[in-house]
Formats: sequence, structure tokens, C-alpha cells
Amino acid sequence: MNVTTSEIRDIIKIAREDLLMSTDDIINATITKSLTAATGFRPKPAEILEIVCKFHEIKLDWVKSKSLLRQFTRVRQQYCLIAILFKYSTKVTGMEINRDHSTAVFSRNKALGFYKVESEYELQVDDLINEFPRHKTILMERLLNLIVKP
Repeated sequence: MNVTTSEIRDIIKIAREDLLMSTDDIINATITKSLTAATGFRPKPAEILEIVCKFHEIKLDWVKSKSLLRQFTRVRQQYCLIAILFKYSTKVTGMEINRDHSTAVFSRNKALGFYKVESEYELQVDDLINEFPRHKTILMERLLNLIVKP
């Protein structure tokens, strides 16, 4: 059995999280995590946008519209952040909300800025990430890596 460095890191992380897990449970959890990453069991951008809209109780059409109202732009920013955390390209992310890839990058950066400064915004993003329970750990890890980068 060939094990990659990232799989070894995953095994160590899982073992640290739960010290009472058996070796077989740790290996099974790592295999499941690797399969999820390898086979692409991530939600599609349209599904991410739908979840974000439901979370904020805003119609999908309003978010895809050209409106610049803060309540819609904040939802777009959070969608772009989550989609990019799921490793979707900025082109695909922007297309889903009828925007250019550069808008998706700008929206992600705005969302990160608000996340660092506004505690209410931080709670919203954290709650939104909790809407993706299968991916919560990896999304939070990626978010923290984005925040720490200079």
C-alpha cells in the first residue's frame, strides 16, 4: 500500500483529534477523507449558492442580479469565499453569479477582510461553513490558512 505524505498528515491529524480511536478507525477515516477529496464529493457551485441563499433567506435571482445592495453583495461575497474554499476556480465561481472571475477574487478578498474585522460577519461565515458538515473541518482549515497568509 502506497501512502502519500498528505495521507500521513491526515492520519496524524485524525489521531490527534480523537485519542481513543482505534488504529482501524483512524485508517478508515483517512481513507474516507482521501476518497472524498479524490472523487470530488464536493457540492457543485450551484448547490453552494443555493445553500448560501437559503441561509440568508434571499432569493437566488436577487443574488444573480446586477443589484449592488449591501444585503446582496454580502451574500455574493460569502458565496465566492465558500466556493473558492471548495477549490472551485474563480471563473466557475463568478459564472454562477453572472460575474467575471476578477469579481469573484475581489469578493473573496472583501469577505476575508470583513471576516477579520467584523465579529458578526465572522459568526455568519462560521455558521455557513457548518451548513456543510462533511466538509466543515477542511473548509475551516483552508479559511484559517487564507487569513494567516500575508
